[in-house]
Amino acid sequence: GFLFQKITSSNLGSLSALLLFLIRIYSGWTYVGSRLKSDYIAYEETGWYDGTVEKKSPQGQIRDAMIYREDVEPVVSKLKTMLLTLSVGWVLSCGAFAYASNQKPIFNEYNPELLNELVKDD
Repeated sequence: GFLFQKITSSNLGSLSALLLFLIRIYSGWTYVGSRLKSDYIAYEETGWYDGTVEKKSPQGQIRDAMIYREDVEPVVSKLKTMLLTLSVGWVLSCGAFAYASNQKPIFNEYNPELLNELVKDD
């Protein structure tokens, strides 16, 4: 009776979990990218209160820019595409779930056999 509702709710739940997971991965890769693109290096010894900040050397800036272009930027680009696609799927799943929630289940609730079966379940 409630098959359409079950399918849409499980689809929405699984897409929500995937979306949260991808957002977490994306935030990690963008953090790495921001550290590589920065002109400064933040050294943290034991915590935020006793670290130091120094300017990168020209060779370090070139190296980090190459690492960013070769390793980080393609991953961030793919993650953006995946997040956009998954977000569109999530919005469509929300619409399908809203539609399914308003639908009556497919069974005749006035059928005497069904009513007898329901009484037996109590």
